[in-house]
Amino acid sequence: MLKKKIHRENSALPIHLLTSVCILFLILYSGCDPQPPSMRKKEKLEFDPDFVLPGSAVPAPIVNPRHGSVQEVGGTLKNIELVIGVEINGETRAYPLNMLSGPDKQLINDELGNEKILVSFCPTCFNVQVHPRVINGKELEFFVSGFLWEGNMVIKDTETESFWSVIRAEAMKGEYKGTQLDHFPILITTWGKWTELHPNTTVFLADRTESNFTTRFFRNSDKFVCGLKNGDGTIHFSYVDLNQSRVINATVDSKPIVLFLDRLLGSVSCFERSSQEQEFSFDFQNEKVIDQFGNTWNLDIGVQLDEQGNPTGDALQRVATMPSYKKAWDIFRPESQLWKSDSQ
Repeated sequence: MLKKKIHRENSALPIHLLTSVCILFLILYSGCDPQPPSMRKKEKLEFDPDFVLPGSAVPAPIVNPRHGSVQEVGGTLKNIELVIGVEINGETRAYPLNMLSGPDKQLINDELGNEKILVSFCPTCFNVQVHPRVINGKELEFFVSGFLWEGNMVIKDTETESFWSVIRAEAMKGEYKGTQLDHFPILITTWGKWTELHPNTTVFLADRTESNFTTRFFRNSDKFVCGLKNGDGTIHFSYVDLNQSRVINATVDSKPIVLFLDRLLGSVSCFERSSQEQEFSFDFQNEKVIDQFGNTWNLDIGVQLDEQGNPTGDALQRVATMPSYKKAWDIFRPESQLWKSDSQ
C-alpha cells in the first residue's frame, strides 16, 4: 500500500513545491485551451502517459475538505460563477469551479449523504465528474499522479497505485485495470441558480485560483458535448443541437430521457422522462417546457408545475452526464455515438 501523507482540511504544500506544481500545471493544464499541443487524435488510443511532476511535488490527497453554508460564503462567490451541484440522499453540495483549478485541488475525496465520493475536474478536457469511491466493498482515496495522458489528468488510488484516466473514468494500468467508476448525477450551473434551487446547500471552500468559469464560459456551444453511458459504451449530445432545440427527447441505455439546456446559464439537465408508468414527451414553447398533455415543467429540477408555478408531484429521476470539450471527447471516447434526431 502506498504510504502517502493525507492532505486534510487546512494542510498545504510547502510554498516552493506549490510554486513548482503551479508553474508546470499552468503550462500543461490551461483551462482556456480545449486542445493543448499534446492532445492529438490518433488512429489507436494507447495509454502512454507523460511524466510531468516528481514525486516530491505531487499534491497529497485531499480528504474531508472544508465546507461552509450559504451564509458563511456571503459575497465570496458571485452569482454568475459556475459550480458543480451534487445531491445525494437528500443532501446537497456545490463545488465552485474557480476553486477547483490548480493541481492540488482538482481531485476531492469527500463524503455527502453518507456516500464516499470523488469529485474530479480536468480543465484541459473540461471533464467534470462525481463518482462513488467504494469499489468492490473497499473505500479508495485518489490523488493526482504527476502524469498526463494526451495532456489530460491521470490519477492514482492510494491502495494499489493503479493509474486511472479521469475523462474515461477507468483504470488504465495496475491492479484495477479495466475497472470503471460509476457516476453520481451532477448539475453544472451558477452559484446563484444552485442556491435558488437548494438554499440549504453546503459548499466546498478553498482559495479562488481562477475567474473565467462563469456564464460566459459556454458562449461557444460548438466546443462542448454532453456524454452519457449507453450500455457498455457512451453516447454524446452536441451543445449546438441542444442550443437550437433547448429540449431533446431521446432513448439512451433503453431508457427514455430528456435533456434541457438553459441558454442563459449554459447548464444541461438530464432526467428519465417517465414516472409512475407514464412516459412524457417534452417541447419548448414560449420560453416554457411543456409536455404532451400541455403541462408546464421546470427541468432544472425535473418537476411539473401547477398554474401558480409551484412544483407539484414527484420529481423525475436525474441522469448522470459527462460534460466535456468536444475535441477531448472525440479523442478519449472514439467509440462514442453522436446522437442525431430522426430528421437529421
